Amino acid sequence: MIGGSSAGLFFATVLKHFLPPAKVTVLEKEKKLGKKLLATGNGHCNISRLHIEPKAYNHPEYLQKCLALADNRWLDEMLSAMGILTQNRGELLYPLSFSASSLLALLENGLRSNGVDVVLDTKVEDYVSNGQRVRVETNNGTYECDLLVIACGGASSPNLGSDGSFFGVLRKHGYQIVRPRPGLTSIKTNPRPVLADGSRHPCHLKAYEGENLLYEETGEVLFRNDGLSGICVMNAESSIERHYQKGKDYRVVLDLFPDLSLEDLRAMYEKALKSHGPKALLAFLDPSLCRFVESLAPQDVPSYLKDMSFAYQGSSGFAHSQVTLGGVDLSEIDEKMRSTRESGVAFIGEVLDVDGLCGGFNLSWCLLSSYLLASSL
Repeated sequence: MIGGSSAGLFFATVLKHFLPPAKVTVLEKEKKLGKKLLATGNGHCNISRLHIEPKAYNHPEYLQKCLALADNRWLDEMLSAMGILTQNRGELLYPLSFSASSLLALLENGLRSNGVDVVLDTKVEDYVSNGQRVRVETNNGTYECDLLVIACGGASSPNLGSDGSFFGVLRKHGYQIVRPRPGLTSIKTNPRPVLADGSRHPCHLKAYEGENLLYEETGEVLFRNDGLSGICVMNAESSIERHYQKGKDYRVVLDLFPDLSLEDLRAMYEKALKSHGPKALLAFLDPSLCRFVESLAPQDVPSYLKDMSFAYQGSSGFAHSQVTLGGVDLSEIDEKMRSTRESGVAFIGEVLDVDGLCGGFNLSWCLLSSYLLASSL
């Protein structure tokens, strides 16, 4: 298997549950396994969800099909096979330890106890499938296998090991690669809210392409010196980047008081003006956000607070993104994650053109794709 990604760790562990005699070797180019897994859920690892909604993904019909192919108890079976105890916090599913470090240590222990060979600091340079066996060429020698599972992740968070370099190898093999783009990251905007850097405020966010509404969500927005962040912003960024075409107008619009009508907010603002004069805005916003709004000198402050518009100037890039948009086109695999182009090759996880919103959806895909492949062998 290529890659000790989250999907790779899940698959290698659970395959020994479905097929105990299997000999499994994990080839990982980093010096440690699971670097990206450690960063998930702010170090707590939101491993999955109680309910996985297909509409949260870029290909909802495909996810619906995958979930239909899996047994209703597939997630319980996966977690049981890996020996992972969980707790739920609302819809979100976490390790009982509430620790990504503990989860990774358990997965590594499972690999060792099940006889999985882990080869670190080894980069796969190419492979050859002759229809019966697959020969894998690395910087540290050659390996052969009956099934090559490609679980190398995408291009997001290159400092954690996902640099997208293997997409070049796959293109040489003729695979269609949907252009990789950074997903679930902060955005750069015009105007830049420099004066509000570090401020947070609950908002209802809407993302537009021209007049076409792409995405909306209510959540906390973090104002930064170059743009906006926060979970709802990152989700909106993924939606914008999925649709992005050069030359088109994209913008994010914030309603800072979604529970108040414009009329009610205006009445409250006029009352604050009578009490506090030029400091009235402090009744509604923190000082930094006040300075930003005042610097723009809106003619109608209440209207601006209900319709704060930012032109989309791009994302913060792969370095800060949580997931890769794009990857191996889904037309290249069958319903069990096997390549339709090459015999003895399969794909799981983020390397495929599947991505979801924040909140455990992307690790759920790693688990589900691993289950569909492992249970078919």
